[in-house]
Amino acid sequence: MVTQAENAAMKPVELFNLLERKSIVFPDIASSTRPLSPGQKFELFVDNSISVHTIVWSTLGSLIGQADDSPTGYGVGGIGYPKRLGSSLARETSGEFFGTFVIASALHEDPRFFPEYNPTLKHTLKHSLRRLFVARNDAGANVVNMPGLLGPLLGESLANVYWPDRNRTVGDTLFRYGLDLASRAAGNMFREYWPVVSAKMQHRPPTRGAPH
Repeated sequence: MVTQAENAAMKPVELFNLLERKSIVFPDIASSTRPLSPGQKFELFVDNSISVHTIVWSTLGSLIGQADDSPTGYGVGGIGYPKRLGSSLARETSGEFFGTFVIASALHEDPRFFPEYNPTLKHTLKHSLRRLFVARNDAGANVVNMPGLLGPLLGESLANVYWPDRNRTVGDTLFRYGLDLASRAAGNMFREYWPVVSAKMQHRPPTRGAPH
């Protein structure tokens, strides 16, 4: 239980995150300033893998791939789309497993996203891009974001086990990895504003509730 004295000593962003409940859209938005145990990081990996954001993003990405016949090895028509959707969800899940759970636990890093309090557009852009490369460790210090950088790369490398033969080249793997980082940066912008947007949708101050 956090005391009033501890709350008073917290920075605004820390107090803001402490008062937030866990989001079902972005489970990795920090809901506490306390470090996560390995078990909690595993739970976060599971939550991220089945979150609204992940399912919607994979669905839309698969629809675009279906229209563009990408990857070409899956073909078009009714057979191609389930394969694209399944592989997209599998890539997301494996990337989360390696990054959010395995690497974050091994290196004692915090895989959550800590939004700024009342962000401006300029700071949102800066913070979203910076968060690709800089994260917090379990002690609260800034470190290189190894879970966020290596997790997607390992996930895309593993995807070559089930990816179509003609799309398993090094170039294809690095291209998918680049898209993963770009989509993560875009997702960070949504994560930054989500507590504020959610609070407005529920007609309440952003410091007194949760993103959903």
